[in-house]
Amino acid sequence: MKKIDNIFSQVEWSKFFDMVYNIGDELNTRKNRFDKSDILELAVETFSDGKIIHVDKQGWDHECEI
Repeated sequence: MKKIDNIFSQVEWSKFFDMVYNIGDELNTRKNRFDKSDILELAVETFSDGKIIHVDKQGWDHECEI
């Protein structure tokens, strides 16, 4: 994995936050909270066109593919 200067510029944040807004209070039950976090973590990968991948390692959840 290569380090990039500004990882935040790799994600289409407007699309990500549109999705977050549309999910809203859904999936907040005890059973669904973990699914909601998985959806949000995978959305970062999706909205970066795979440049940032979800890895779920101890200490971090994403790595940069560039």
